Amino acid sequence: MPEGEEKKRYIQEKVMDKVCYLPNKQAIFPNLDKISRGGDVNLCLMKFFEREYVDDLVKCDGCKGEKPKGVKADKEFFIYRPPKILTILLKRFKSHGSSLMKNSASIDTLERIYLDDYVIIDDATIAQLQEIYGPGIKEKIENATPDEESLHLFEYRLYAVSNHSGSIHGGHYIAHVKHGEQWYYASDSHTSREDLKRVLNAEAYLLFYERIW
Repeated sequence: MPEGEEKKRYIQEKVMDKVCYLPNKQAIFPNLDKISRGGDVNLCLMKFFEREYVDDLVKCDGCKGEKPKGVKADKEFFIYRPPKILTILLKRFKSHGSSLMKNSASIDTLERIYLDDYVIIDDATIAQLQEIYGPGIKEKIENATPDEESLHLFEYRLYAVSNHSGSIHGGHYIAHVKHGEQWYYASDSHTSREDLKRVLNAEAYLLFYERIW
């Protein structure tokens, strides 16, 4: 990898015991087809990051001598560097044969989310966390057990939502944006104050979160 390129990477894909770098991503794209009965943003994240079986054989540098045709493998995504701004796009539009369809599954938007379960904790990340939480955070991370609750180190807060109303054949986009502690509704040139409850219950298409630290 060219020098300096590592700083531009945000999400890693882990195949077997190897970690392969993906193109620069600051966005997550949950597939709503996996969520048939609705849920919330945390369920979307869990489905996006869950381990998947790779149908095709994967060639691995570590074992190509023993199995030159490739090996069976699982694929799993991790966040390599938690971005300052996180975009979550709910995949509401899909192809069905030669036509397009909209998935209107009910997904509850959450004002705060935590990405601790999906972040790779390496030396660079620990050094960054120590600047925020103090030197003792390294020991807390190293001594944490799987059954403990998350330390909530990677907290994100919602600050904007893009919503789509209508069908695949026609519809309208509106936005909710937070300014200070007040939420606002925006539709074309019209804006007005909005209640948080209405923001969280709207049919979200794009979610924008800001890292707390």
